[in-house]
Amino acid sequence: MWGCFGYPKDKQKKVETTAPPPVAADPAPVPAVPVPAAPVPPAIDTRPPPPPLASMPRPSNPGGAPVIAVAIMDRKPNAYDQKFLAFKAGDVIKVTKQNEDGLWEGECNGRTGLFPFNHVKIQAS
Repeated sequence: MWGCFGYPKDKQKKVETTAPPPVAADPAPVPAVPVPAAPVPPAIDTRPPPPPLASMPRPSNPGGAPVIAVAIMDRKPNAYDQKFLAFKAGDVIKVTKQNEDGLWEGECNGRTGLFPFNHVKIQAS
């Protein structure tokens, strides 16, 4: 008589199967208790501190005289930046306000607006 895969049944190897060993019954389940997480130490910032605002040039303004600056590079703000001042290198700018955030306010070519302080050089009085 022929068996599986075209081999006679008497020529096929018998494979004995054994049942897995019995598993002991688990003890009563233990309810899961949340374990508090270990506190995370604060991160240590290794970057150097930013320069103090005093490092920003603050020209003396004796007697309320206007501060005059000369543009050292061209500045053409985005069309959406209506508050910013456009100027070209060499333009003279009358500084009207020096904000601590680095954006100064000034007048140039009949227009008033904001500009970065590092785009100008203060003229000595």
